[in-house]
Amino acid sequence: RVGMPKVDRNKYSSKDKLRELIRRERGVELAGEGLRRQDIIRWKDTSGKMVAETVMNTELRAITGTIDYEEKDPTKRAVITGNELIEERVFKPFHRYLPIKQDYIRKNDRLKQNEGY
Repeated sequence: RVGMPKVDRNKYSSKDKLRELIRRERGVELAGEGLRRQDIIRWKDTSGKMVAETVMNTELRAITGTIDYEEKDPTKRAVITGNELIEERVFKPFHRYLPIKQDYIRKNDRLKQNEGY
């Protein structure tokens, strides 16, 4: 559980609340492994919208800082020293699928390019 605090069963007693917790934990576990994008594309929120439409339509920022190893509470150990904008991200539903290479389309006339590309 990546050093996450113990789950409070009273706080996460409903299906939607538990899914929220699982998504948050997976974000911590998959950060930096190159698997986060696929994970948030497959999840849907309670309205049926892809989680990626919410998570990936935001600013991407580089947050720098240090760790205070003397702090006993693990949720308070990070000391933020910088917050710099990298890019404005845009995710549309058609971004769920990557484009098909043009070479493949030329070789097989039954292939059609994914919508939006």
